[in-house]
Amino acid sequence: MRILLVEDDSLAGELLVSHLKKRCYTVDLAIDGQVGFELANQWSYNLIVLDVQLPKLDGLSVCRQLRGQGCETPILMLTARDASDDVVTGLDAGADDYVTKPCDPAQLTARIRSLLRRGQQPLSLPTLCWGDLSLHLDSAEVFYQTTKVPLTAKEYTLLAYFLRHPQRVFSRCALIDRLWPMDESPSDATVTNLVKDLRRKLKNAGLVEDVIETVYGLGYRLEAAPPTSQLQDEDTSRLEPTAEQVIFERFRASLGERIAQVDGALAAFQSGALGVQQRQNAITEAHQLAGTLGMFGANPATDLMKTIEQLLMCAERGEAQLAQAGQLRVALQDVPSAFQCPPWP
Repeated sequence: MRILLVEDDSLAGELLVSHLKKRCYTVDLAIDGQVGFELANQWSYNLIVLDVQLPKLDGLSVCRQLRGQGCETPILMLTARDASDDVVTGLDAGADDYVTKPCDPAQLTARIRSLLRRGQQPLSLPTLCWGDLSLHLDSAEVFYQTTKVPLTAKEYTLLAYFLRHPQRVFSRCALIDRLWPMDESPSDATVTNLVKDLRRKLKNAGLVEDVIETVYGLGYRLEAAPPTSQLQDEDTSRLEPTAEQVIFERFRASLGERIAQVDGALAAFQSGALGVQQRQNAITEAHQLAGTLGMFGANPATDLMKTIEQLLMCAERGEAQLAQAGQLRVALQDVPSAFQCPPWP
């Protein structure tokens, strides 16, 4: 399944891409609405996840233009806006579903699965089998008899693709088009090595027969399924940091500087020296921080950023707003110290 994610917050986008790739989706990431619109026209996607507040072309406009030219790809709107009018506007623009940030990535994935199921025939089996080899779609795990086969996301996706299309021959170019995102340009040798790695891991698990046959001059296809066989269990563990943990550390490292930018705008608001550009930059920063902090489970900090965004968007600058700005600046100082550990193990 190929997904287009249009999200201008690079860290939030990377976090979602990592989460979706672990569930064996192929994901293209666009950081503004214009690029997202162009990609949606150039490539065939199973789903588009679209933020509303985007530079160059906002998400609602992207959605309307795609629907206006006959695009039927399911669209999931993803935004920090939670007002009922915004929800109605998004759905009226042609979106199929609307998720408010901050959202738990697991819940977002469930909504994505639900959208992908719409208009499709339900799967007859939750497991794809080839002799004693079984690929479990629900858990994204592969077993040979009772032995778990440790595959990378790309190896899993390749195996699943062949199991879904038995007896079909796929060239290396066809596999690249279906299994790699647009911003990656692997060579034919990359596909060859991926097939070799998959074969090697299956053999290490005890599978003697080749699952994937080389059709010389054409590409690869799934071999005919063999009779059943027996093998023992194997246990594999990984202690390397996950992609989510790496992204968390990058976000945490940048958090102090980003909060300082918002705090500087609040200080300028108090003194009456807040310029148009500084105001807009701080509004954008607070909006993006609200979404990313929420994805990491920091809900109080998310609410704080939403309040700051609303204050800076307000045209009034009376005593109440000045007092609120002071309170928000105090609350901002506690965010970095309270945000030390990722929400996942």
